[in-house]
Amino acid sequence: MDKLIKLQIALFFFEIETRPDRLISVVNDNLGNLFDAMPSIFPIPQEAPPEIPIVTLSDSNQRFSCSIARSRIDFSRVISAGEQLDETDKVITDFQKKANLFVAAVSQAKKVVRFGFIAQYFFRDKNPTLQITRKYLKPDLGPLEEITLRYNKKKDQFGYSLNDIYEITAAKEMDGGELRDGVFVQRDLNNAIASES
Repeated sequence: MDKLIKLQIALFFFEIETRPDRLISVVNDNLGNLFDAMPSIFPIPQEAPPEIPIVTLSDSNQRFSCSIARSRIDFSRVISAGEQLDETDKVITDFQKKANLFVAAVSQAKKVVRFGFIAQYFFRDKNPTLQITRKYLKPDLGPLEEITLRYNKKKDQFGYSLNDIYEITAAKEMDGGELRDGVFVQRDLNNAIASES
């Protein structure tokens, strides 16, 4: 059984944001006050790495979240265990609409120089290492206990030089109180900065 776990969009700022908390109302107002739970603001020193989240927003259902650091802002949608597989298309469409509002709001407030789209999936399989080996590696490796694969298929699309990064690993998930084997896949599509292309 294939399952979408999480969708995420990340926007990277041109300049460091000294007060990430100022973006709370910019984001929440444009998303129709989606983040109705109490925000968390952490007193992180200015000397700390700029990618550490300082502000965390979430909705009361714990499905949507937003983390704001000095160098980036992330908007995520977690697909809960109780959501049905036939709702996946609806979840994706809803996330796309909200992500468009998110990007528009952030882009008006900050100059954005990079973006990333991340999707995480879980595919049930009784022997995930064998499945990954058959699909991506030489079959003569023999039986493996663990396997993790990461690759980047760079491409030019939509006027951008893009990194298309796949991370594939044998994993387990908790489903209805039972631990199930499977393959975890994360796809990260982001624009390459000048030194990467």
